[in-house]
Amino acid sequence: MNPSRSLIAPVTDRVIYVNALLSVPPARAFEYFTRADLLTEWLTAAAEVDPKVSGKYELFWEPTARENNSTIGCRITAIEANQLFAFQWRLPKRFRTFANGPDPLTHMVVVCV
Repeated sequence: MNPSRSLIAPVTDRVIYVNALLSVPPARAFEYFTRADLLTEWLTAAAEVDPKVSGKYELFWEPTARENNSTIGCRITAIEANQLFAFQWRLPKRFRTFANGPDPLTHMVVVCV
């Protein structure tokens, strides 16, 4: 083996792709990401969602300690009813040493087809 070559490939794509097949129509899947009442059924303890571009997308796993375990400050970046939903994502405060930098924030995109 050539000692100048690394066994670990350099990171060239910082995108993580996840596909999931849900047993609901696309419009209902879209609602599960854009409605606060539905987000609290499957993902978080509390949510503040204003489903429009630049609207709030704040999820709270500890509603009494909103700054510690939430997506506080995140905004919706794109929305197309029943089809596409994109938003910023922040990790809990304890992970701030390797995430949540402003340039750029983690960005999530949900496509319902």
